[in-house]
Order: sequence, then C-alpha cells, then structure tokens
Amino acid sequence: MEELIKWLKDINDNDVYTMGYKATHLAELTKEKYAIPRAFAISSKVYYSYLQQNNLKERIIEILRTIDYKNQNDIQFKSNEIRKLFFKNKETDDLRSDLEKMYNKVGETKVGWLNSKIDDFVAIRVSLTSEEVSQQHLDYLEKQCGFLNIKGFDTVILHIKECYFTMFSPEVLEYLRENKLDFTKIGMCVIIQKMVNAKISGIMITSKEVGEKNTIIEAIWGIGGSTIVKEITPDHYEMSKKNLDVVKKSKAIQEWQLKRVLGKTVKENIEKKEQDKQKLETAYLKELTSLAKKLETQFKCSFCVDWAFEKAEIFIIAADPLDSNLKKTKKPTNRTYVQEKIDAFKKDLVLEGVPVFSGVTNGYVKIIKDVKTDLKDINEKTIIVTKMTNGLMSDYIKEGCGIITDVGSAICHAALVAEKYSLPCVVNTRNATTVLKDGDYIQINGTTGAVYILTGLKAAGGVNAAFKEIQEEKEISTIIGEIQEMEPEYPETITKIIFKLRKPTELSEVNFADVNGLLINFKSLFTSDEIYTMLTDQEQVIPNLSKKIRTLMMALPEKTIYYLLNLHQDNLVDENLSHLEIEALIEVNKEYKNLNVIIENMKSTDELNSVKDEAGFPTGIVINDLNKPNILKQYLEAGSDFIVFDVPEIDYFDKLRAVINMCKDSKIQRIFDIKNDYTEEVIKNLVELKINAVLVTKDQIKYKEIIYKKEKEILKNLLSI
Repeated sequence: MEELIKWLKDINDNDVYTMGYKATHLAELTKEKYAIPRAFAISSKVYYSYLQQNNLKERIIEILRTIDYKNQNDIQFKSNEIRKLFFKNKETDDLRSDLEKMYNKVGETKVGWLNSKIDDFVAIRVSLTSEEVSQQHLDYLEKQCGFLNIKGFDTVILHIKECYFTMFSPEVLEYLRENKLDFTKIGMCVIIQKMVNAKISGIMITSKEVGEKNTIIEAIWGIGGSTIVKEITPDHYEMSKKNLDVVKKSKAIQEWQLKRVLGKTVKENIEKKEQDKQKLETAYLKELTSLAKKLETQFKCSFCVDWAFEKAEIFIIAADPLDSNLKKTKKPTNRTYVQEKIDAFKKDLVLEGVPVFSGVTNGYVKIIKDVKTDLKDINEKTIIVTKMTNGLMSDYIKEGCGIITDVGSAICHAALVAEKYSLPCVVNTRNATTVLKDGDYIQINGTTGAVYILTGLKAAGGVNAAFKEIQEEKEISTIIGEIQEMEPEYPETITKIIFKLRKPTELSEVNFADVNGLLINFKSLFTSDEIYTMLTDQEQVIPNLSKKIRTLMMALPEKTIYYLLNLHQDNLVDENLSHLEIEALIEVNKEYKNLNVIIENMKSTDELNSVKDEAGFPTGIVINDLNKPNILKQYLEAGSDFIVFDVPEIDYFDKLRAVINMCKDSKIQRIFDIKNDYTEEVIKNLVELKINAVLVTKDQIKYKEIIYKKEKEILKNLLSI
C-alpha cells in the first residue's frame, strides 16, 4: 500500500498519471526548495479502488441514468442518494493504517532528539487526472473540492470521502452533463497538507506575460487564496521585477476575515481601526516579487500563485501557469487509458502456487494445450497458462507478459524461461488450466504466488473490447508504423495546423498532439517499391490505398484527413490513376466521415462538380495565382468547400487580402501552404489576414509558436479597445 500514498518529496514525473498535475507540480516545487507546507498525496488508484467496493461505481451509474436534469429537486435528491452510498463504504484496514501513520507525521516536530507527534490541522485538496478531459475542466472541478482546518484522523477520513463525493454534488453533476464529461474517465488524488494558519494571504500574478516588467500582488487579512480574494476586495500592489520597487498600490477596506477559532474556520469581523491598514510591508512585497522572478526564470512561464503568510514566513499553497495549456500532464504513448488499468483494482484470489520469478503483471489468459495450434496471437498482453512448458514454447513465451503452470518447481523449464525474459511466473498451481479460461483478465504476483481475477473492465466493454483494441493497435503498427501523440510541445492555436506528409516514415517522426489535421497523397503513403508494384498491377491500387487511409483514420480519429488529388499531371506519370484514387476514397468515406479532398491542377468547374457529386465529401481546390480573382470567384460559386493557397512568393499583400476577403464573404475556409522561404513576418501577416489553417512540413511545425504569439497579440489589442 505504501506506493499509493507518497510524501510530496517522493513523487516523480511518472506519477502524474495517478497523482495529477497539481500534486506533481507541488512535488517539483518541494524538491526545488520552495516553501511548500508539508504534505502527502493519496493516489487516484485508491479512489478507483473505493469506487469498485460493493459495486459502488455501477450503483452510481444506475442512479445517474434516472436523473431528471430539468428538475433541481431531483438532481439534489439523487446526489444525496449517491452520498449515502459513499459513506456506507469503508476503507480497508491496510489503507487506514498507512493513512494514520502519514497523518501523524504531518505535524511532527523535533523536541531535542525526540520526534513529537502532533494531531495537527490540515488542509485537504484534490488533484484530478485524466487522459480525456481537458485541463480547463479539471481546474474547474478541483475548485469544487477542498476543506480547511481539519483535525483528527477520523475527521480526515470523513473529509477524504467528502472529496470523493464532491464529484457527484448537484453542481458538479450538472457541469459534467453540460460539458459531456464522463466521471469514469476522471481520477482523483487527495492531498493532505499541513494547514497554514495565515495572518495574511492572497494571490500573485508573476506577470501577465513572460518578460513583462511588473508583478501583481493582492493581499487580504486571514485565510484566503484565489477563491476568497474573489469575495473580498484585496489590497492591490504592482511591483517592478527589475528593482523590486512598488510601482502602484491601493489599499482596500476589509470588514471581515476567515480565521481559525476553537478549531473551526469562522467568518470574523475585523476591528474598525484595523480595516483600512496596509496588509503587507514593503519587505514582504519584495520577497514575493523575488519569488515571482525565480519561478519565471526556472519554469519559463507566468504563474498565478496562492500564497499565505504565517509567523514571518511566506508559503506557496499553489502555483499554476496562467496558460492552462502549459500544465504539462504527460500522455502515455499507448492508447489504453490508465483509468481502465486502475479500474481493474478489484481482485478476487482464484489460484495460489509457487512463485519462481518476481514481479506483478496484468494480462489476458491464453490456455496452451496443443503447442502446434494454440501458440498463435501471443502478444505483450498475453499470460500463458499451460500444464507445463517445454522447449518448443520458448520463442513464443518471450512475446507474452507472464506464465502460469499446473505443475513445476523452482528450477523447472518455466522458471528458467521466466528468469531469462524477466516474466512474472507462478508454477505448481495444480489446476490453472481448468480454473481459468481464454480471455480472463488476471493479475499474477510473482512474489507471493497469488493469481487474481480482475473485474474492473466490465464497464469498458469487457475482455472482448480490450482484445479488439489490442488488435487495432497491432494493425496500425503493422500498416503505418508507430503514431506518436504525446504531450504537446506548443500551445494550442486558433489557426489549425495541418501536417503535410511527404513520405511514409514521417508518420512516426511527428508528435500529432501538435497538429489538427494531416495532408496526404498517393506518393506520400507508399514506398517507391510499393508504388512500382501497383503501377504494374493497378488492381492493387484501390484495396491498398483504402486500407492505408482507413488505418490512418483509425489511428487518428480526432484529426481531419485531407487527400490531395491531381487530376491531370504528375500523378505517378499516369493521370488515369486518379479515378482509382477516387474509388478508394469513396470506400473509406463509407466508414469514416473526417475525410476531405483537395483538387490541384483543376481545369474547369465541371471537374469540381464531378468529384463532389461522385464522392460526396468536402472538396476544396488549390489556387496558385492571385492575379485571377475571376477564376476564384467561379470556383466559389461552383461550391468549393475550402480554398488552399499555394503561392510561392508573397510580396503583394493587398491582392492577397482582397482574395481572402472574397473567400470570407462566401464563408469559405482559407488554408495556406507555408513555404520554406516565408519569413516570420510573412507568417504573422497571414495570421492577421485571418486564414483558418496552415499546411506545414514536419520541420515547420515550430511555426506554431509564432502563430500563437501573433494570435495572442491580436486578442490583447482587441481587449484593450
């Protein structure tokens, strides 16, 4: 259980999947010696495990299905029903014991050479994690959970459950529904932190944008943070980061404050003579400004900092980037949600045997009775279950993730193979091949010899759905290679980024989290050898091309795919291939609807109409010459869905502006093909002209940073009008 509860100093980057951004970032600040109150975090695995007890998750889902969201009383009633379920569940003895040990150490102090345990006040906050839900939504939901001045272990346990329940409070239920969010895809880590009994507190904006000269500090009497600052008018200070001077300040009259009285957080009136006093002395303003400079220098972004002042020390309660896109929650490169893995935390012991190689692994059972026929389709998710292994199995066993046998010993063949390939292995279970069946989702503990049935995948579609996902991953990897969609490197832009694929190998060289779409053509999808083969046997074109595009659609379901079609020239030397390409596209369009076609080298509007009528998907054209606006007008009137500008040189922005305005008037999307010799100034001008998207090579994706900054500048100017 220890790994499920960690001190902040012990949390690392990999824990972001189960601890969330807030806890992981606080851990990073702790390691960098910032003044963070002592705290530990309870992994979201505990939350998922709690939801599995007594079928709590399934019972919640049943209640949610019956809510009438037009009836506030019904929402409140059903929320209360869920709350009752939460408090009927009990935490395990192991968890309770570990939590109590950690809580007792939160307020621990040294008296001489002895450690003095104090039943201390704590603040309880949450750190949410999800691979599907945006950070903006998680930020909002985090603000709905939290408690101050909690004391006593049993009271802490109750408030952890209150945090868990907050996901089903009436306000949150309505928010989840309005935003089409699935609570099963959101994990909750709970942070237990030593309470700062603040005399003064507030927020600090290190700067509105990195590089700006001033830091903004707001302060109130008593316990606060960003939530309370919204209810009370704070003192407002603007500080120069260069010389730490006060640039501007305004005092505010404060009539009440939050304060701890007899162990409770109460609203207390402030004496009249104290109400208009300045909250922070200049020395502390300078200390906060120095802290702002340090944060920006180290993390290269602007922060909103919740701070608290107690006994002449300033503590950081939270420090989040102003731009939520910079909250770096790393995304696993595989396509299986970590929630589904954690969901399997409910375990039923089904077998015990002799452990011969340590490690814990989850996987799907494959019963091996006939070596010749049963050893097919072994993959990294397969646990091989057999009476005993032999030399004929060795090459197949290494492809799996674990081994279970009916018979055997610590030096049997299975034990030797398991050690060679570092696979958890349990032997001598006596009847694994009869107790287990193909497709069971199980866990092997190679240290204890225990084998568990895992039941958490029911809601996700069961074992069959999991096997189907594995097969899809295998098919994608075989046909187009590994697709990367990791943590975005660049901030999100309003202007869409479309990646121009030039050769098949580039698919594995680009982080698709940084692009919104993909432009492909026949040549970009196949190697020269594959193209030669299809030229000599054109019957292969339709099945091969449709399979390739279909696989891309499967791998990139959230991206728009654009297919560049050349009806006349440079089409593999044979212009007649274009009708085969269209047939392949029509086949794909029957299953996937995020496919668009771009026609280049078009001779007349009849060709546009022919493709649109035959294929039925959104179709655009390529424009190479800005000096022929009448031709563009004809294509717009013929029903082109978007225009792609492929202009080698841009030295006449007035003409370009006129042509783009023509498209805007017709409500047609404008896509611009970025050339290598375009300067930064040219790209900024294109953004100013309000193009909708850009086509970029893998080396030009970095231009997204320029586009983002220009969009931000335009927005800032609009807001200042």
